Amino acid sequence: MLSGKIACILIGLAVALAGCTTTANPKAEITVAYYEVSGNTKKAIDRQLALHGPYIPGKGRVLAATDITMVPKIILKKQPGKCSVAQASFQVKAKVTLPKWRQRKSASGDIADTWDNFAAYAAIHELAHIQIAEDHAGKLSRRLNDLPPEADCRTLGRKIDAVSKAMAAVHGRAQDKFDADESRRFDKLVAQAQARG
Repeated sequence: MLSGKIACILIGLAVALAGCTTTANPKAEITVAYYEVSGNTKKAIDRQLALHGPYIPGKGRVLAATDITMVPKIILKKQPGKCSVAQASFQVKAKVTLPKWRQRKSASGDIADTWDNFAAYAAIHELAHIQIAEDHAGKLSRRLNDLPPEADCRTLGRKIDAVSKAMAAVHGRAQDKFDADESRRFDKLVAQAQARG
């Protein structure tokens, strides 16, 4: 949990992320779940976040997480001697897990303001992950719709599978890059705020 000037940094990051996430009207099916944390001090809340945050394999416990699934709808058109993609689209489904502080209603002052900024940043950060998924779902749909016809649907199916796997890898790297970039940007802003005293 962070305080003072760092809370202002969270506001700045949240505003910057909001600009990234509101450029398109998201079509994703989003469900949100909360895990509760308790405590009357920032240190106690930090411990609770580390204990109860969602677990990500390879990363451990995190503040918030989004589990993204892209559900395909692919219709093939079979004609004598050829098979083509009649329609390819993907529905993004996202399960977002965010923290909820039990004592928020009774809290006041610096700790309440810091929590509000922290929670808002976490939510907007997860929305940015959903927007990245939506962008990649759109790219994948266009790539599949642009595939040329093949002699048979089995051959076309193999091409669809290959393109989908390649695009899934690109999507995964984009999500990881976003997290890495945000982490570096956040750490830099925190260091600058602490250096200013």
